[in-house]
Amino acid sequence: MDIGFVNEKVNQMNLEITSKEFEEQILNQYSGEVYENEDQDGTVYLYNKQSGHLLMAKYGEGKLFVYFSYADNLFIEGLESGWIRPQNDK
Repeated sequence: MDIGFVNEKVNQMNLEITSKEFEEQILNQYSGEVYENEDQDGTVYLYNKQSGHLLMAKYGEGKLFVYFSYADNLFIEGLESGWIRPQNDK
């Protein structure tokens, strides 16, 4: 796990977990919109527009890499252009 701080507040966190842990401990407890990118490469985004919080989960090397931070301009542009969209809008 890697945690970054700015002004004594967490501004990013990275960790590796199993897909089962992700589903049970994060995804099943999240009530907001779940997004994916147009490529459908297995990347999942949990985005809270009001706070700007963004959790991105991506499969790689047999593990799930989870990154928590704030949405950047690239993510927002992806939403606006339709490259990133709600999972149920396929």
